[in-house]
Parts: sequence; structure tokens; C-alpha cells
Amino acid sequence: MKLFSEKMSPLGVVNIDSITNLFAVTELDDVSVFVRETAQNSWDARDKSTANLGKGIELDYRVRSITSDIQSSLDKVFFKDATGEIKNKLNRHTREGQTYLIVQDKGTIGLAGPTLATEQGTKNNYVAFLLNIGQDHPDATTGGSFGFGKTVFFKASAPKTILVYTRTKNAQDILESRFIGVTLHKTPGDKEHTGRHWWCEPGKSNGIDIPRPIIGKEADKLAEMLGIKPYDQAETGTAVTVFGPEFENLKREGTNNPDPQTLADCLAEAANFWYWPRMEGGGANDGKLRCHIWNMGIQVAPFPYAQTAPFIAFKSCLEAIQRAVAEGTSGVTNSQFQQFHEIKYFQSRVGYLCLMKSPKTDRSLFKSRLISPASGLPMSHPLSSMLWRSGPEEACSRHVALIRAPGQVIQYLRLSECNDNMLEYAGVFFLHPEGSNGGAFNKEFTKAEPAAHDKWEFNSSGVVAKTVEKIKDLAREFARPEVVGATSSASGMGSISTNLASLWSSGEGAGGITIKPPHPTTKNGKKSKIVVNPGKLFAINGVNYVSLQFYATDLEGWPRTVKYTLKSVLYGGGNDDINSEEEGHPRFIGWFEEEPSTGSTQEIEAKALSTETVFEIPEGREGEKFHALFLAPSTYWAEFNIITSNG
Repeated sequence: MKLFSEKMSPLGVVNIDSITNLFAVTELDDVSVFVRETAQNSWDARDKSTANLGKGIELDYRVRSITSDIQSSLDKVFFKDATGEIKNKLNRHTREGQTYLIVQDKGTIGLAGPTLATEQGTKNNYVAFLLNIGQDHPDATTGGSFGFGKTVFFKASAPKTILVYTRTKNAQDILESRFIGVTLHKTPGDKEHTGRHWWCEPGKSNGIDIPRPIIGKEADKLAEMLGIKPYDQAETGTAVTVFGPEFENLKREGTNNPDPQTLADCLAEAANFWYWPRMEGGGANDGKLRCHIWNMGIQVAPFPYAQTAPFIAFKSCLEAIQRAVAEGTSGVTNSQFQQFHEIKYFQSRVGYLCLMKSPKTDRSLFKSRLISPASGLPMSHPLSSMLWRSGPEEACSRHVALIRAPGQVIQYLRLSECNDNMLEYAGVFFLHPEGSNGGAFNKEFTKAEPAAHDKWEFNSSGVVAKTVEKIKDLAREFARPEVVGATSSASGMGSISTNLASLWSSGEGAGGITIKPPHPTTKNGKKSKIVVNPGKLFAINGVNYVSLQFYATDLEGWPRTVKYTLKSVLYGGGNDDINSEEEGHPRFIGWFEEEPSTGSTQEIEAKALSTETVFEIPEGREGEKFHALFLAPSTYWAEFNIITSNG
């Protein structure tokens, strides 16, 4: 491969520094920006032909180490023409044992079309990615609109160098492999060159020197030298190799190079943080992103977002939206705990909003929670308030994920907290794709996004402003309803007050729970020796249950019998009796030694120690834990109490 350096034009050029600094003004961390933009590049290039429509794409991130053979190839084949500062910079980041990163997709059309900006083709992906800078994308259904997404590859490379391998169709619609490299480097005092350099097969067009890619089997061989498996004859896609990967939030003491395992872990989590909607098929269920991350040949397993708070609630909201888009109905019955809204601008539909409450739960130990080597404190992350404790503040979701047709989360919009501090909520707003060019309002929302596509910026009027204002209003009314709840006043062993509703879409009696600590009770001035632990809401085979655990340390002078009570909590305050036989009402299942984990409701009930209202703690069983199990309600708030049988 030979070095081709772009010469200055009388008309001027784009400043090289501006290319790599495009995403400086963003609240996102570097890894998030990199994953968001690279994944968006690949999704925008998906094969939309009739035969492949809806199939989605594969996207792999591979963290690898330079071997002696690869170093030799880099020195003698890829960068053999490097001199001066370019050579010095490359040598600092292309030695044996150093890390490099490959981003490869399949199921896209690759870098298709002609290889010159002056040539015409039905597709112009090659020119857009490797030659043009900042060209607007005419299709509002894509994620990008500024044409700057590819610059994240250069920003993530210390020597500002990438090698690009693609299999695609050329301007004559014939499949071919292509290989080319790009370096951005402006030598101080050099007034002859722009700072853009290609590693290629130089050629001429109309007497003008031009950079041409290596074509055909030779391109496949170059890919193999880097450890990239060449595409099969019928496959199309693109692989970009980044040398000297560096990210501001992954710098280590004494070096800018990230730890390879940490880099792979953070890439995997960032893909889940921002692209879980597209992994689920997007709001319109029109194709999935299948993402895999590898470190030194070993696949990295990120957290399972479908079972991890708060993403499990976000996913449930998206599923309701998918039903609405496909079937015209979300299947959601609006309540204090789950709501679905169609948002309109005047009489035209803009999109759908789904909101869902759930109990606050402990978070997974997300690996993106990084500690600064300088201060020893957690580093800033755009989702920190939602995903992990910060000082005295516990993690809390009070966010709505804003999504357009491409399926990337534009922003987790932070809104009002729940008035019940034991609850949190998640929401999804999906800009409806119906209509030509991705929906009547898609272009307005796309224009409202900055280069990083991480928020919707707007003035005080127009469809974007009115939509965001409506989202905020609905979320505030949902989080802080103007109702008065009842408080528990039961005596005896203490009480557990639980607020329940249909928070999970996957259960018959779906519910959520928030616990108020039991009040210590007394008899003849003495504090009770019976302890009631905080209640728990959980699901077995799609059915939701409430479990109250209790035990006695010393029953001397106290009755051995306890009983349960069930009351509904009225919105105006106070309580009412419950008819457990009615649909959606809570029901007592039984008393248990161990909390059940499997079986149908009927099978679980058959294993109970007793199903009577009153339960006697057996002699000699002080200190042992027992459980009262209830079927969770799905239509309103309820209060569960365990009290001593003498009340």
C-alpha cells in the first residue's frame, strides 16, 4: 500500500482538528459516543432490499493485541511509505502487544457505490465515509444527519489512523472487496498538504491524482493480515480497524491506553445502554441489531438488560409501543402504575408514550462505573443517577427514553421523582414512523439534534417543543398524582403497607411494591419480640406474588398465633375490605417455611403449611423464619398486614 497525501486546494479545506473535535460539546462519555455513532453508521447502512428487509444486522467489536506477524505487516505492507512525524506516531501505537480495535458489521450494504466524489451511483456510501465530511443525510429515517459519525473512529485513535475493509457492490452493481486506510495528521508549517492521507493504490482521474482502494482478492488478503475473516462471496459489510484506541474516561495512571478487558466491558455495556431498543426490533419491530463484543478472542457477556433494573421496565414500555404500532392497541389499561398515551400535535399523531412504575431495587454492579485514578472517586457518566448510588443518593429511574425510528436512545430525559420514595418509573417515547420519509415530523426532530444526537434542542414553539412539554407534563402527573394514600395503623406484630399495581406486563396479577417499615408494637409497655421483615414482590411463571417474612425471637408472655389482614387503600384516604374472589384482587395463598420459587398457583398452595387465616408458630421454632404469601393485585393499591391474633 502506498501513501497518498491530499494537497491544498485554492478553495480551502476543512480544518483537521475540527473533524476530531466535533463531539467535544456533549455530556456523553467517550465510549458512549463511540458506540452510539459506530452502531448508527452500521444501522444506517443496513441492506433495505426486499429480500433482506427486516433481517437486521450483525455488529462486532473486537479488542485485540498486535502480534509479531501483524506488526511486521503494518511496517512492511500497510505503512511502509510512512515517514517523519506520521511514522513516529504510528510506531508508538503499532508495536507487538499493543491493543487495537476492530468494528465489523454484516448485513449492511458496505461502502457501496463509486470511489470518486465526481462519479455518480445509486449508492454513495464509500464517498460519504472516506471522502466527504459533513454531508447531510437526506433520509430522515436514519440516525445521522450531519455526516460526521465516522469521525469518532479518528477521535478514538491516538495516531488518528484507521484501515477500512469492505465488501460491497460497485457503481456497476457488481460485488467486490475494497481496502483503504486513512490518517489525519497536519505537520506544522506544511502549507502544501491538508492533513488528510490515504493508504491506498494512487491513480489518476482526468489527469488529477486520486486515492483508489485496493480491489478484489488482494483486499481480502490485507484484511486477513489484520486478523479479519474475509467476507464470503454473498456477504456484504464493513470492518474498520482502529489503532491506539484511547478514550478519555478509560485513561489509566501513566498511560492513555485503556485496559483491554475494561474497554471490552464498557463497549458491551454502552451497546446495551443506548441500543437495547434496536436489539428488540425498534418501535416498529422492523429489524434487530445483534451486537457482540470480544476481548482477545473471548466473547464478553454484558448485563442482561431484559432482566436488569431499570431496563426491564423500559423494555416493557417498548413492547406496549410495538403492539400499538403493529396492532393499533397497546394492551395497557391506564392506572396509577402504568399509562399509555398517544401524543398529537394539533390533530396529527407525533408518537407514543408509555410509563411504568416499579419498586426501587438494588442495581447490578455495572462495569462502566469507573473510579478516577487521580481522585479515587467515581467518574462522571451520563446515566450515573439512574444506574448507581452517588454518595447518599441511591440510584433511581425517573427517566423517559426518547427514541426515533433508528432505535437508538437519543436521551434518557430526567423528569419528576415519584411522590412515593420507594417507587421509581421508566418511560419510552417513540416518534411514530408512519408516513413518507419516516413520519411527518421525523425531519423536525432530526434537525433538533446536535452532532452527537444526544438531545432534542428547540425553541419555545413548534412540534419538538410541544412534544417534549407534553412528555414532561404527563410524566409529572404520573409520578406525583394528587391523591391521598392511607398509612398502616395495625397493631400486634407490626404491619407492612404495600402499594401494588400492574407494573410488569408479563404477569397475570402484575404488581409493584413499596414497603414502609413496620411500627414496633408493645404489650404491657414491652416491645414485641416478633419481627416482620420488609415485604417482597416477585414473579413465578409470569404470576406476581407478595411475600411477608416474619419470625419470633422470644414468645414468653406473647400469643403464638398470628393472622393476616388485607385492605384496599382508597385514593381519598382510608381502607376498605377486599373480596379476594374478584378478578385482579389480592388473595392469600398460605403460610410457608420457605418462600416458593416454582410451580403454578395451585401447586404452590398445595405446599403451604396452612391456608387458614390464623397461623400458630410451632413450639421450639423461635428464631426460624416463616412466610405469608399473597397473590398480588393488578388494579389498585393494597395494604397487607400481619398481626397477633389478639389484635
